[in-house]
Formats: sequence, C-alpha cells, structure tokens
Amino acid sequence: MKPLVKKCTCLSIALLAASACAYVAPKTAPQATTTVAASASTTSTERRYYDEASSSPRGILETINFTRKEETYTLFENLVPYYYNTTLENACGPVAGAIVVGYYDRFFEELIPNYVAYYASGRYRSNDTVYVPALIQDLYTRMRTNVDDVGVSEADCISGLTAYVQSTGRSISYTSVKSGGGFNHTLCDNAIASGKPLLLFCDNVTLYNIGETETQEYWSQLQTSGAHIAVAFGYLTINYYDENDVLFRTDHHVEVATGWTMNRYGYLNANDGSWLNNGYVVEIT
Repeated sequence: MKPLVKKCTCLSIALLAASACAYVAPKTAPQATTTVAASASTTSTERRYYDEASSSPRGILETINFTRKEETYTLFENLVPYYYNTTLENACGPVAGAIVVGYYDRFFEELIPNYVAYYASGRYRSNDTVYVPALIQDLYTRMRTNVDDVGVSEADCISGLTAYVQSTGRSISYTSVKSGGGFNHTLCDNAIASGKPLLLFCDNVTLYNIGETETQEYWSQLQTSGAHIAVAFGYLTINYYDENDVLFRTDHHVEVATGWTMNRYGYLNANDGSWLNNGYVVEIT
C-alpha cells in the first residue's frame, strides 16, 4: 500500500495578501546512492543521544521581509504518530524508533501486534497505555539505552530498530541524506514525497514555528535541546522575492516529530546542516 503524501506549491504575494495553491502527484524517490547496512559499523561517531537539558522559548529567531514568496510543501497526509515517553530516562532513541515503527504499522500491522496505530480517519493515534509503552520499552532494551553511557549511540539505535523490525518478519533499510556538511535537499524532499520518514541524529536542536504578516515572515523558537533524535515527515522550501521580483533567498525546513511531551512537532533549519550528525531515509518493507 502506497503512503498518502500531499505536495502543495503556493504563491504568496505580500502586498496583495493573495495566494494560490494546487496539489500535484508525488514525485518518485530517486535510487538510493548510499544505503547503510544495519550494523554497529554504521556510525561515524560515538556521540550519545539522550535529550540534554532543554530551554523555554527565546522569542523570534529571524524575521524576513519580502514582496512575494513561493512555497513547496511536501507532507505526509496523515502525519506520523506523536509518541512520547514519561517514565524511561534518556529515551529519545527508542521513542524515535517507535514513531517510525508506528508510522509503518499503518501498512504492516504486524509491526505492533494487536494494536491499531491509526483512527478511521487515517490520522495516527498518540500513546495508548499498553502497546506503545511496551514498544518503546522493547526498543529501549534492544538499543542498549544507558548501557555503555547515557542514552544511545547511532549504531545501537539503528541496530536495535533493525532487530525489532526483523523480529516481526519485516525488512528495514537506511539511506543517508547527508551531503557534505548538510542535507541532500533533493533526496530529502523526494523521500518525503514517496512516504518515507527520515531518522535524524541531531547534535543540537532548535525547534521553531513559522508565522507571517503581509510583508514579513518570522521564525519563533519553541524549544532547544542538545543531542537528540527526531523523525522528519515534512519538507518545506520557500523562495522569497523582492519588490523587483528578484529571488533573493531560498530556505529549506524539515518538519519533525520530536518525541517530547510538549512541542511534539515543529521545524528544523535544513539550510544549515551543522547540527545534523547523520540522517537516514528509513524504509520498512
């Protein structure tokens, strides 16, 4: 069953406050150029991911003035399950893995046995009190969370997620989205368009929302943290034009499920990939 994805291209003219938006068929993801084997050798760093101390919002991050803008927004139509944990320590890896599993459970219901991960509308359920906590606990153990040090390493996160998926009779693959010091934007966008989530290993996180007036757009900070693992399910590209209709700026944003109890989703800045240690397109078949 093919995941439902919507791709929206919007034109916004600031001075007239007018916009037009049309949906087009999703693009097909390109052939993977780098597929990572699921083993302890996948990691290039032993950075640990464990949700370092986070801060409250610090106001506006940036304001952009424009005359008009064009947006291309690729998004999972039914989003992803916003799972979270309140009992286990340093559990961002297991929670992120559970979000990926819960997303694919819509198409392969054996991934979470005896549990329906979505409503009749197609939208995903959040945590229940039995099956999702059990899934997170299982991944917590398989990922060796807090065994060698606090949290998980990239290798243990991937190894544990792989072991769980294979235990259900399914296969899982990982394709790197890193390009130099940042994102491969085309690969990220096409992966989202084909219904494949991204598992992001973040050295640090600045989560924000995007708001606008008729002549400005602004990014308002929601939360920050240190080493964290998030799951991307949306990709937003914005082109900004000045009063002479000259393109002066292009921004890329990834929309992620955070696994936090508050601010469960928001944007990360894909222009600057310095915060991204590694990222993978995850496919379960």
